[in-house]
Amino acid sequence: MRIVAGLCFLGLAGVASASFDLMLLPDQNTGRVVRLDPVTGVSLGSFGPVGLVGAARRYVSVMTPTRVAHTGATGTTVYDPNTGAAEAQRNIPNVLTTGLSSGDGLLEVFSNSVFRYDASLASHTSVGTALVTSVGMLAYSYNDFFVLGTVGSGDLQARRFTNMVGGVSTPLLAASVFNVNTFGTGQGMVVGNSYSYRIVYQNPTGINQLLTLSVNLTTFSVTTSTTALNNSSLFSSAARLSIMPAHTGYYVVGDDATNPAQTRISYYSAENVIQSSFATSAVDVTSLQWSGGIILAPEPSSLGVFAVAGAMLLRRRKR
Repeated sequence: MRIVAGLCFLGLAGVASASFDLMLLPDQNTGRVVRLDPVTGVSLGSFGPVGLVGAARRYVSVMTPTRVAHTGATGTTVYDPNTGAAEAQRNIPNVLTTGLSSGDGLLEVFSNSVFRYDASLASHTSVGTALVTSVGMLAYSYNDFFVLGTVGSGDLQARRFTNMVGGVSTPLLAASVFNVNTFGTGQGMVVGNSYSYRIVYQNPTGINQLLTLSVNLTTFSVTTSTTALNNSSLFSSAARLSIMPAHTGYYVVGDDATNPAQTRISYYSAENVIQSSFATSAVDVTSLQWSGGIILAPEPSSLGVFAVAGAMLLRRRKR
């Protein structure tokens, strides 16, 4: 029995070390979610609904590595991205502004309200954002998050919610420096005691700008920085760009500048320096607001646990 267990552990370590990051992008030509290797651009098939074609807002949210939500005009469905099997569905009316998720369920922003769904999408609670136009959400737990949006003056703010109760707002951008209809979608990662979130928008002259927010998860203070997105001319000027985290740095994805029917994937370092970029015809994302998802492969350091466990079991067997 121990020999079998040991072989299983070693086998798992071998498989895991060969794994790769999996990018999930909504395709407007098929209405399905395309699996893509973000490094090589190799397509790994697709899953999801058939018939939701054409330009429309669509959002892909990774709840867990085996549960992915796809949101479109007809509602939200949760899929297993490996098998493509549908696990839960809810007919949410109209179209979402943006949707983000956590392992416990799904958080979505529609118009000026936040909806929090349980893991099965069977029940939800909602709360108003007190914002005129919501453009994104910085979610660091199922209950706690910031909503980004404009206020009456047109300025951009981040309003903090604790256990679905609204609180302090942090000013981000003056109305004169951005076009609210150009915001893409952002995602972030916890790095130490800080949550780092990035989102792209255009200034009044049409230049893509990168807004970075860092939230201290102890004091919940917010610091921001804004800079021009490096090599943003690679993307169509009409594109709404989606940001997805990488192990280090981040990906920016959207319509290609030369051929908008193709999707460009650019990888940036944490310092906003482009590392690689390519266009692919394997997927065609919409030029409206949309979001993709990504499942990051385990870090190499964590894979050693499997090998060590397997070696220990084999060693006991020899004794």
